[in-house]
Amino acid sequence: FGVRRRGKFDALALHQGVAVRIPIGAGIVVAEHGGALLRLSDEADRKIRLDEAMQRLGHVDILVNNAGATWGAPAEDYPLEAWDKVMNLNIRSIFLMSQAIGKRSMIPRKHGRIINIASISGLAGSGSGIEFIAYGTSKGAVVNFTRTLAGEWGEHGITVNALAPGFFPSKMTKGVLETHGAD
Repeated sequence: FGVRRRGKFDALALHQGVAVRIPIGAGIVVAEHGGALLRLSDEADRKIRLDEAMQRLGHVDILVNNAGATWGAPAEDYPLEAWDKVMNLNIRSIFLMSQAIGKRSMIPRKHGRIINIASISGLAGSGSGIEFIAYGTSKGAVVNFTRTLAGEWGEHGITVNALAPGFFPSKMTKGVLETHGAD
C-alpha cells in the first residue's frame, strides 16, 4: 500500500484491510488500491467527492477521525478567526465525516467502527501558563461527541470510541516545548 501526500490528512478510512486516507479541508490525497479523493471544505464538492469515494470503495468498515489544530493565545485575547479555525477542524470535521460515512455506509449495513482522536487536553484542561482554550474545548467536545454518537448509533451495530493521547513532541507542540521545555 502506498500513499502520495499532497496536503494534511484529517481522516483515515479502512476498507477490507486497505487504508484510504481522506482529507478534510483543502488537502487532496491519492491512495493506491482503490483509494478515493475527497474534499470536504465545500458542501457541493463534499457530496460529489463522497459519491465518488463510496462508488470506488463500496462501503467503509472503519473510520478514524484524526483532526487536530491549535492556536496559542490567552482566552481574553483569543481571536475569533482562530477559534473558528480550531473548532471547524477539530470537531466540525469529525461530525461531518462521521455523519456522511455513517449515513451512507455504516447505518444501512448495521456495522461500522469509528475511532476519534481526542486529547488528554480535552479531559484535563491546561495549566502552567499554556494557553490553548479552543484546542482543549474542541478535544473535550470530541470526547462528548464520541459518547453521544456511541449511544445513538450502538443500536445500528456501530461502535464509536475515542483515544486521548497525552502530550508528545510534534510540529504542533514545538512552540510549547521551546517556551516551557520538555519537563
